[in-house]
Amino acid sequence: MTSKEINCEPLTEYDVYQVTKLLRGMKFHIGGARAGFTAIRDLCSLSLEADSPMYITVAKDARKQIVGVVLGVRDYHRFWLKYYFDHPFIFPRVAVSKVFSLTKKIKNRKKYSAEMLSESDINIPYKGKSLWTVKDDKTVHILLIIVDNSHRHKKIGQRLYSSFTDHLKQTGIKRVIARIGFANAASIKLHQKAGWQVYGVKRYVEALFELDDKSSAPT
Repeated sequence: MTSKEINCEPLTEYDVYQVTKLLRGMKFHIGGARAGFTAIRDLCSLSLEADSPMYITVAKDARKQIVGVVLGVRDYHRFWLKYYFDHPFIFPRVAVSKVFSLTKKIKNRKKYSAEMLSESDINIPYKGKSLWTVKDDKTVHILLIIVDNSHRHKKIGQRLYSSFTDHLKQTGIKRVIARIGFANAASIKLHQKAGWQVYGVKRYVEALFELDDKSSAPT
């Protein structure tokens, strides 16, 4: 199957179950805690509501099977604050997850440094300040982008981003931000090829895409 047979479009109600099953299979996390089927389904359904802060674009093959997903949320910090307020049961799970995550980072702090990239073939600049903390309703934070293993290396990730950012531009969004682990070289290169500004900050790599009249992710 060629990439030309792949169609990228916003999520529809008929895709919710399939995307939920896909994210559940890849152990999707919400706020640091592994999410259950119902929680993922509710997040997917949220993107179908009018003026929703959640945006999901899917890639489908000729048989209408979903082979890729990109998911982002507008006004990231306020969104999660409201989500936690509406779902207080998730607090203990998130707290435990954060403790384990912090412990792991402290124990393996050298693995979360810029040194991981200095020895690779990836050349990116470094900035002292992260953009992830930006708080406004014109910025979308990427929660994930995935492509099925059997469809990788076909530029589907770039096509997903192109469709995703084109849709966001129509809704008035000004910028998109993604956070990537230093060890995820494949994702770093994907964002570079898709025309994003990629740079290192502390323990992460961040990618920025400005949605102005002149910018457009390549297909």
